[in-house]
Amino acid sequence: MRLPYIQSIFPEAKIIHIVRDGRDVACSLRAGCGGDSWLHLKPPDWQQLMMSSHGAIRCALCWRSVLEIALADLSGMTHLQVRYEDLVTEPQATVSKVLNFLALPPHEDVSQFCDRIQNDTANSYHAANQVFWYRNDHTHRIGRWKENLDAEEIREINFALGPLLERLGYRV
Repeated sequence: MRLPYIQSIFPEAKIIHIVRDGRDVACSLRAGCGGDSWLHLKPPDWQQLMMSSHGAIRCALCWRSVLEIALADLSGMTHLQVRYEDLVTEPQATVSKVLNFLALPPHEDVSQFCDRIQNDTANSYHAANQVFWYRNDHTHRIGRWKENLDAEEIREINFALGPLLERLGYRV
């Protein structure tokens, strides 16, 4: 949400935008902003969202707000957009695109890290900060919303996010 500022300070910076299905993001954010407190990134309308929505729908609306700002800012910038789902299902190929964009050579450490990436959550690697937020309530990273959301939440979130999800290539 601060891309123009970052670009003004570091005009040579190369921006990588990782996009994830907003329904999965809503499930991930629920622990930090779906309840009585807000512990994640605060879009400009976060206080309104706090008062007018709750749970997964609040988190989905937060994702939409943040993404709309990011996409508007990125429209005038050179950047690489990467889908989280591609990173999880095809880590080596996706990271190769990232390294090419950054004009960096392949490195064995990066390749070994990619070998640890998996969609299954059981017995999988979790980054240090992810451990704090991780909830053992889903078996897969991709499509976790199918496990975490009830039918009414899915209906509401698909309605709220549908156009943006479709714009980003996700099925609603």
